[in-house]
Amino acid sequence: MKEEQSYNGYWWLPESPDDKIPGIITIKNDNWSKLELFGAFSIDKDKLFKRIKHSIILGIFSQTEYLTLVNSDGLVNIIYDNNYDLKFYKSNFECIYTIKNSHFNDFDKIKFDKFTLYFDCLNDWVNIEHPISHEFNKNQMSFINNKTEPIIIDINESLKMSFEFVDIVIGPLIHEHMEGYKKETSIQFTSLIPLTLNDCEILLRRIQDFLSFAIQKPVYHSELYAISIIDQSILPRFNKFSTVKLFIRARGENFEYKKKFPSNMMFTFNCINEVKEIFFQNWINNIDKFDLAYHLYFAVQFNSSNYLESKFLSYIQAIEGFHRRLFNDFYIQDENDFKNNVFEIMKSAIPQSLDIDLQNKLIDTLKHSNEFSLRKRLKGILSGISTNFKKNLIINYDNEKEFIDKVVYIRNYFSHILDDTINFEDPKYDLYEISRRLKVILEYCLLKALKLDQEKIEELLNTSLSFD
Repeated sequence: MKEEQSYNGYWWLPESPDDKIPGIITIKNDNWSKLELFGAFSIDKDKLFKRIKHSIILGIFSQTEYLTLVNSDGLVNIIYDNNYDLKFYKSNFECIYTIKNSHFNDFDKIKFDKFTLYFDCLNDWVNIEHPISHEFNKNQMSFINNKTEPIIIDINESLKMSFEFVDIVIGPLIHEHMEGYKKETSIQFTSLIPLTLNDCEILLRRIQDFLSFAIQKPVYHSELYAISIIDQSILPRFNKFSTVKLFIRARGENFEYKKKFPSNMMFTFNCINEVKEIFFQNWINNIDKFDLAYHLYFAVQFNSSNYLESKFLSYIQAIEGFHRRLFNDFYIQDENDFKNNVFEIMKSAIPQSLDIDLQNKLIDTLKHSNEFSLRKRLKGILSGISTNFKKNLIINYDNEKEFIDKVVYIRNYFSHILDDTINFEDPKYDLYEISRRLKVILEYCLLKALKLDQEKIEELLNTSLSFD
C-alpha cells in the first residue's frame, strides 16, 4: 500500500496570483487530497462555516514543484484564543483531482493526449516472455534487451490502447539470473480527441474493473501519468508537451497487491490474446449499457465483508438486469400487441370500487407483467450453456429445474419475508455455494455482453468455478 504524501507550500487562486497562502496538502493512499490552509482566499462572514467550491487551486512547494487542485470543496473556520478573541482563519478543502508537475489556470484547458496507468498486478496478468540475451564473465555482466514491442488495440476511431513494456533496473545485475532487472508493464491510452479528467477517470475505472474481473480480486492502480499541453504563458520554462502525474480516486480501498499466480485467475492476457480487440472494444465502449448490473457485480467484488444474503440478492438483481438488457425478451414481443390486447383489457377490468392505492398497484403490476420472471430468465440463460459446463455449475442438484426452484424460493424468502423457514444447513440450500454459482452465471452474462463465443466463455469461466 502506498504511504500518504504531504507537501508544505503556498496556494492561490488563478485570478489572484499575488495572494498566496501557506498550507499543507496531504495526498492519501487512495489518491484523495486534503488541503489545509493557514488563512482564507477571501473573508466573507456570510460564508463562514458554509461549503465553498473552487474549480482550480494552484500550489507550489520546493520552489519548483507545481500542483493543480481540481474541483475542491471546503470550509473556512475561525480559530479563537483562550479569551475568545479572533486569532486567525483556517481553511480545509477536499479535492477530487490533483495534478502534479504543472499549473492549469482554466478547467476547460485541462486536456491530455496520452494517459498511462500502472497497476502492480499487470506484470502477473500479462505474463508474457520478454526476450533477453546476456553474457557473463567473472569481471562483469552485460545484457542486451531485445525490446518487447507494445501491443496496440484500436478501441474506436479516435482512441488507441496499448500495453507498454519498460526496462527497470532494480539493483545490481547478479550473475546470469538477472535479479537486478525487470520489465514494467503499463497500459497507455492515446487519443486524437484530447481527454478530459472525467474521461481519464472513466478509463481508469474501466481498466480497474476489468483487471479485478480477470484476476478475481479487487485491484487498485499504483500510479497515473498523462501527457498534457502546457500553457507556456503560465510556465514559460516548460516544454509545450509535459508529463504530469495524476491523482484520481478509484473504486474500493487501496490494499497492497499480493501476488496471484496466473493459474488462480479467471483468465490472463494470453487467454484472450486472439480476441483482445473484441474484448477491449466492447468492455470500454459498450459495457455502460449494462451499468446497473455491472455496478452490482463490482459492488460485491470490492466489498468482501458484505453479508452473504446481500451478495445473493445483488447477484440475483444483476442477473435480471443483464438478461433484460442483453436479450430484451418478453412473453409477447410486440409491445403494441401487449398494450392493446392484454394491458388495456385487464386494466379496464379492475373494479373502480377498490381503494385507489390498490388500483394503482394492480396497474403497475400489469405494466410489468409482460417481462420475464426470474425463473424464466434463469431457465433461458442455462439453456444456452453446454451440458458439461452446466453439470459442473449445478453439481449438487438433480437437474437445472431443482436448482432454479431453490434460487427463486430463496429470493422470495429474502425479498417478501415468507412465513416458511429454510434450513440453510441443507446442502441444497447452502447460500454460500448458491451465491458462488450465481456469480458464475452473472460472469457468463458479462462475457456474453462482450460478444465472446460460447466455447471461449466456458473456457474462461472454468477457473471461476474452481476458485472462490
